[in-house]
Amino acid sequence: MVRRRSPLFKVLGLLVALIVVLAACGGDDEPTTTDAGDDTGTETEAEADAGGGGEAITLEITAMDNSFDPSTPTAPAGSEVTVELTNEGQNPHTFTIDDPAADTSTVDGGDSGTATFTMPDSPVLFYCAIHGEEAMSGTLEPE
Repeated sequence: MVRRRSPLFKVLGLLVALIVVLAACGGDDEPTTTDAGDDTGTETEAEADAGGGGEAITLEITAMDNSFDPSTPTAPAGSEVTVELTNEGQNPHTFTIDDPAADTSTVDGGDSGTATFTMPDSPVLFYCAIHGEEAMSGTLEPE
């Protein structure tokens, strides 16, 4: 005598198999790291908050007639730097760097301008393009 299974058992069996497959494929979408140093290149929010490269900072620099203040500011290497140049002098000035290229364009006395770039891991010469690097310059140092 052959025993036939009820269609209800077949449906229940399929549902159990489906649940097992879905449970095996599920998981959380958070990136994980291992002790072996497997770096996927994804920075977690905690790493970003801890200052792990690539953060955005603003440097306030004042241009006076023939000088910058400060003349040797610092910024973390790899960070996106926005320089806010305020011209407190009578003459027009710029904040200009050649590599990486950044420039505020001409900033008249009493005005301000910005320039944004990624800070390299070596010192960067900045200068006023109107007065020339010999007359008005500074050095941005990496941290």
